[in-house]
Amino acid sequence: MVSRAWAILALALSLLLLPGQSAEAQIRVASYNVAQLRGEPDALEAVLDELSLDDRTGPAHPVSIFVFQEVTQSTFDALSEMLGEEYSAGTYTNSGEDNYGGAQAMFYRADTLIEIASGHDGTYTGAGRRARRWQMRLLGYNDPVVDFYVYSGHLKAGTTSGSSEERVFGMTNILNNMGEIPPGSHIILCGDFNFYNSNEDGYQLMVGHESIDIVDPQGNSNWTTGSSAIRHTQSPRTISAGGLASGGLDDRFDFHVSTANMADGQGLAMIDGTNRSVGNDGLHYNDAINDGNNTYYPSDVPRSNTLADNLHDASDHLPVSADYMIPAVMSASMFNADIGTIISGASFEFSVNVANLCAPAYPAGGSSMSWYLDGTGGMANVVGSGNLDPDSSQWVQVLVTPGIEGDIDGDLIVRSDDDFVQAEPAVIPVTGTVLRHADASFSEESDINWNVVSDTFAADSGIQTIEVPLWNFGWDSQQASLDLDGVSGLDAPFVFAGGLVEGLTDGQATLSFTLDTDGMAPGLVVDALQILASDQDLPGAEDQVLNLSLTITIDEAPPSGCVGDIDGSGQTDVEDLLAVLDGFATLYDVDDLLEVIGDWGCTNP
Repeated sequence: MVSRAWAILALALSLLLLPGQSAEAQIRVASYNVAQLRGEPDALEAVLDELSLDDRTGPAHPVSIFVFQEVTQSTFDALSEMLGEEYSAGTYTNSGEDNYGGAQAMFYRADTLIEIASGHDGTYTGAGRRARRWQMRLLGYNDPVVDFYVYSGHLKAGTTSGSSEERVFGMTNILNNMGEIPPGSHIILCGDFNFYNSNEDGYQLMVGHESIDIVDPQGNSNWTTGSSAIRHTQSPRTISAGGLASGGLDDRFDFHVSTANMADGQGLAMIDGTNRSVGNDGLHYNDAINDGNNTYYPSDVPRSNTLADNLHDASDHLPVSADYMIPAVMSASMFNADIGTIISGASFEFSVNVANLCAPAYPAGGSSMSWYLDGTGGMANVVGSGNLDPDSSQWVQVLVTPGIEGDIDGDLIVRSDDDFVQAEPAVIPVTGTVLRHADASFSEESDINWNVVSDTFAADSGIQTIEVPLWNFGWDSQQASLDLDGVSGLDAPFVFAGGLVEGLTDGQATLSFTLDTDGMAPGLVVDALQILASDQDLPGAEDQVLNLSLTITIDEAPPSGCVGDIDGSGQTDVEDLLAVLDGFATLYDVDDLLEVIGDWGCTNP
């Protein structure tokens, strides 16, 4: 009976598998014409065991799907007993085919796959036989579900033109049946097709169909000579006994091919180099497979010889086996998906971890995963891509410039266009705030960046103050505050007296300039300068410049005997006292105060 050790191993793996995780090993599919069990049952059972132990092209792995040709009802019952409880029987139908070589049968491991019974179908292929179709689903893969179809057929044998035409008829019906399932379906096509060479119309129809893209992993070249002996499957015998055909290995009748989407090396796909005629070492052309030593396992000739003996005695065909990789499983995460507060136009960098959680028994058993970044909202301009082997991850530094202002309510999206990638896309919500730039203005009502301030002072009227109000125009909570940083280009006799502030929001700032009129001749005093401003100190902050022109007219000083007339009004009064008090300790001192008090009430004539 097929080794129970595989069942124990599979059960252990299934217990370790958490919900939503993928299976941990690839899929092995073996197709075998068992010749109605006309061979030795013990030899056949040994071959079935060895198909799971075969490590010629990679680590051993239990066969996930057995597809058999020439299966009568009694053969089906015997195979069920040989395979044991580890395998479940796929839907078996026998339309009176026992008298025409037998029907098709499929067995699968229920710990890895499940049959979708509604997908089962058959189609007539001539010679009293029908090809069969099974729809299979890979367990542990639900986002999206991973479905594929397996076909088995047995076409008409014989070298006559009539036999060849009947093979064309049979292959046409198989391909037509494939056309009835959803376009783009993943399909494995197996069977004993009895094609004698690659020029046969039936073979050319199979690999050259206008809408069903079938790929032969062993190539489309001819296989009739000894240089292609490694591809032959019939007959492993040179003696005829018990109804088994002789002739030696010189024909490739048994095929295991797939649609192109299962031959592209990604997702659910045949692992390159694993499609093989089991037991064929390429050194037994037109000879029995067990004639002399067999080197199918190059480093273990005794094991190879044992397998060759069992193949010789079990059937007059060799099984054709291939391994299939399992699809990638996407995961993506960030330590902190809140970018905080930035200003429009700023770029920020964050780290995202992208992982391919597919964990096969060995690297080639799982699909690599190409990925790229996408986004919505403030993440719409994100750029990044890469490729990950199974069971690997990478941290990626991503530079983003949000294309919006206001609260960010967008998603960083990791996508993949590969086949059957699970949990794709991975979506990471990103939050934060993008402020508008501050807007320095000479007006509270409109955005004014250039201004002329004019005033008139009398000569010898002392130090005069010029006040310039400024606002952060249009400020609200979605706009950066304004920093007034400095004044540039100010020339004498004007002096900057202060008023620089940080964090201006909805209030007013006032810059002060002074002009000492004492000793100045009447005329016009003009200066052009720049007020330097900037956004608050956040990523994306920018500088701003406002242009200001100070235009001051100096009038002749009025005749005055009023020494306390500080403001040049022609009299000494309360305004002069307030001016002295306002500038006390900077522009004026106690002597100036006493002078105003002593001259109180003086009026120029």
